[in-house]
Amino acid sequence: MVPYKAASYNVRKAVKEAKQHYGRKLESQLQQNNSRSLWQGLRAITDYKAPTSGMMNADVTLADELNTFYGRFEAAAKDAKDANASGANGCRHEDTASTGNTFIISEHDDRRALQRVVRSAERTIHTELPDLHSIYSRRCWTKARKIVKDLSHPNNGLFSLMRSGKRFRSLKANTERLRRSFFPQAIRSLNQYITQY
Repeated sequence: MVPYKAASYNVRKAVKEAKQHYGRKLESQLQQNNSRSLWQGLRAITDYKAPTSGMMNADVTLADELNTFYGRFEAAAKDAKDANASGANGCRHEDTASTGNTFIISEHDDRRALQRVVRSAERTIHTELPDLHSIYSRRCWTKARKIVKDLSHPNNGLFSLMRSGKRFRSLKANTERLRRSFFPQAIRSLNQYITQY
């Protein structure tokens, strides 16, 4: 009986030490902002297995339906009249492939839908979250700063300082789409930050 108690004690002690060691490892990963290995560790603890894809036996109609659904966000205006209307009010007029009905998707509606998701998350976790615009602005500014600091970055040349050495030269944008793309917005974000401080 005595060897059994000693073995049982040694096993419990080893398990306790292993748990403490693993807990310290997870804490260090959390403190080092190593979220990938942290989530891998949590998946190992919970024995999480990713669901297997059942798409191998799907028929062609499902692929067509998915293409129709996601293609509506990428479809270009069909003629110059639609293109002018799209630039004027920020709406995209598109035809669905299956029914031929026309519907309108506006960027404003997309943003409102995303903001509703954020508000729902706030109610769920009982904490106020930043709005989407401020998150995008902060990430845009952070990414732009990294590009400016990295001289070997292929797009570093787009961030050229003006004679004053304080503000960056704005990029010429002939279209609204280019003006709202990342690099012109990043330059405006950097210049705005400089003028504030």
